[in-house]
Amino acid sequence: MATPPDDQLPTSDEFGAGSLGGGDTTDRFWRAIHGDEGNGPGETAGDEIGPYKLVAKIGEGGFGTVWVAERREPFRQTVALKLIKLGMDSRAVIARFEQERQALAVMNHPNIAKVLDGGLTANGRPYFAMEYVKGEPINAFCDRRRMTIEARLALFAQACDAIHHAHVKGIVHRDIKPSNVLAYEQDGKEPTLKVIDFGVAKALTQRLTERTIFTETGQMVGTPEYMSPEQADPGAADVDTRSDVYALGVLLYELITGELPFDPKELRQKAYGEIQRTLREEDPPTPSARLSTVAVKSVERANEFAKTHGVGFGEVVRRLRRELEWIPLMAMRKEPAGRYQSAALLAEDVRHYLAGEPLIAAPESIGYRLRKYARRNVLRSVAIVAALLCVVLAIGALAVPAHRAYQDYRRGLALQKFTVLAQDPDPMVVTDADARERIKATGKPWKIRHDETGIVMLLVPPGELWMGSPDSEPGRHTENYLEAQHRCMIRRAFYLSEREVSQEEWLRLMPENPSYFDQDRRNPVEQVSWHDCVTFCMASGGFFRLPSESEWEYACRAGTATPFSVGDTITTDEANFDGRAPYNGGDDGGILRRKPVLCGSLPSNPWGFREMHGNISEWCGDVIGDLPRTDASQGVGAPAKSPRALRGGSWADVARDVRSSRRDELTPGSTLYTVGFRVASGWTTADGARWVPDPLRRGDILIQD
Repeated sequence: MATPPDDQLPTSDEFGAGSLGGGDTTDRFWRAIHGDEGNGPGETAGDEIGPYKLVAKIGEGGFGTVWVAERREPFRQTVALKLIKLGMDSRAVIARFEQERQALAVMNHPNIAKVLDGGLTANGRPYFAMEYVKGEPINAFCDRRRMTIEARLALFAQACDAIHHAHVKGIVHRDIKPSNVLAYEQDGKEPTLKVIDFGVAKALTQRLTERTIFTETGQMVGTPEYMSPEQADPGAADVDTRSDVYALGVLLYELITGELPFDPKELRQKAYGEIQRTLREEDPPTPSARLSTVAVKSVERANEFAKTHGVGFGEVVRRLRRELEWIPLMAMRKEPAGRYQSAALLAEDVRHYLAGEPLIAAPESIGYRLRKYARRNVLRSVAIVAALLCVVLAIGALAVPAHRAYQDYRRGLALQKFTVLAQDPDPMVVTDADARERIKATGKPWKIRHDETGIVMLLVPPGELWMGSPDSEPGRHTENYLEAQHRCMIRRAFYLSEREVSQEEWLRLMPENPSYFDQDRRNPVEQVSWHDCVTFCMASGGFFRLPSESEWEYACRAGTATPFSVGDTITTDEANFDGRAPYNGGDDGGILRRKPVLCGSLPSNPWGFREMHGNISEWCGDVIGDLPRTDASQGVGAPAKSPRALRGGSWADVARDVRSSRRDELTPGSTLYTVGFRVASGWTTADGARWVPDPLRRGDILIQD
């Protein structure tokens, strides 16, 4: 995969560094601190730092201090000012400090404290000023106001929204805990909160500093009580957004019960290695069990709980056992693949609970969903429940499990959300005559549209392809095993989106646009991780999935055996790539766009698919590894951190890297300005590692004209 050219990457100024002391780098900070001025005494109230006057110290850590400060000119403003302590000015600390301010600079969300300004002190130490939040830790705030469970959940959902925004911007917080989620009251408004302290945040995409910050081997980053198992694993190299989902689960656990999953005193008394083992291997008690144990041990604690929560232990335990505890327990699963795949889905489930709707975390029980439906539709429930019970009894008589029947019912509804645009292939679009006949032979519509997103999909007929490339193909990957030519069977027809998923289509299911090239929402969505794509597919009700590598290459080749679907060579009139250095070393003299083009703006291949060469590299469902030989995804049962396959190349790649057989890879939590996706028909599992076969192949087509 080619590195995006410097003129297309966001610079430090574009991330807001221009207002932060002129975009000073780590090296400049280092030189300034170790210059002739040396280190003077520490700051005191009344000292001036740039245009700010220090008022009171409100926080102090091992490396820095935080002050309330006032700006007098050219306007009055109260800020929180953070600066490095004297004597703590190592390169690593300065780099971490700069990373925090740059992380804050890339984000813009009402529930995240904003960075406002920055620069150097008189003795050369870096500082930055951020929004001053006069709040208190979320758990203390809820307890002081004796907030109900519902009010706590509503406030917690705001924290999930903020963390999801950070994830969309490529930032993992890694230290979510009550003291970093400050709640406060607004005049005449509902309570709100701000997430603060991105001091140990991890950037998945942006180069927040010009130096890479390495963590020592075996070092844990974060606060043990809220730390995910993978953060506690000394060998973990791929802590991603789902680590923050785990910490949010711990925070929710604490907000509901007033207790932490692991007793902090017992945990902190353990040796370092034992703390790591506990977090990785031991399951904490369920929230209801934790509360019950506390009530038995301490009457005083039980009384205190009733006072701060406005309700007794017994009532909360009953509510937890019914369904409330499903939410934190799913968020806190040991394996990242078993958790909510995004903070947005966690927030969505919290709001499902508040609205009395079925939970994502709920077991697939038809009885549970019938009860929820009846509770929200009292007037119509008797007749509907009676009818559905008859269906269940009939199914029971046939010895088919009720949950299977319910799943079939849901899949039937899924198909009704598509509209048929054309039954037979358009010969002006599908120029491969043999493919036209094979598509017609399936008896299924050729062109359909998913009504909710507007995504248009084309039917791909079953068939055979020679996947990979011959030894003689120019530009072939130097590690030949990655493109070893082999026979591959596509056993069943499937639908694939005609174009890459656009930003406009993405926003019809997802709350925010992560794309860097966001000037036109008809551009392909990019800066999405593999997990983001799986979340999008799940948000569609499971109507979509990521295509397998073999399906992708089959549709890209469209019956051809040449390096490109258009022949032995390709031009920038036919695809969006870096035309200055094609695989044969020449210059095709074409357009050099250096950014994505609008979805569907370039010519289609012989089967009607657009922009499969170049424009945006596309995620596939597979783990990169063994060569795929069938249309099934190779990701079944794979570790959650295993690299996933990318296909097609991008606008930043040269011609050899946009060939039909070119394979690339990224870790599933990574995002780049060159990476997006297209979708296939089908249903993914909760972890996205495997997919349930498309019911269209069974002939029970329920698509509505």
